[in-house]
Amino acid sequence: MAAAKNNKILIVDDEPLNRLFLVDLLKMHNLDPSEAVNGKEAIQHWLTTDYFVILMDIHMPEMNGIDATRLIRQKEQEEGLAKTPIIAVTAFATQETKDDCQQVGMDDFLPKPVKISEIMEIVEKFL
Repeated sequence: MAAAKNNKILIVDDEPLNRLFLVDLLKMHNLDPSEAVNGKEAIQHWLTTDYFVILMDIHMPEMNGIDATRLIRQKEQEEGLAKTPIIAVTAFATQETKDDCQQVGMDDFLPKPVKISEIMEIVEKFL
């Protein structure tokens, strides 16, 4: 993978094994992953760190990925901030879920279980 000026990536998923898999995979590709367990935590991380991409689960406790993305996009617009790419990573790969993700401004969609090649292809698009 090419060297990136910003190699920070946020993984948002309430399932520890999913986060562990993604953290290990991304570290092997010289990326700097951070973790959040729900949308509320994701927003807190996003407010304090410049991520080149966010991998966002959809169904999580406390705040889901749709609501978190909606709030991030709202804040970006209100404050004139650059858009952080947000990729939906979800086991609920229905057309309705895809439509919901697109409506709130997510940039791409990956169904679980994710394939290593697919996730790296999408991540590399945003480097």
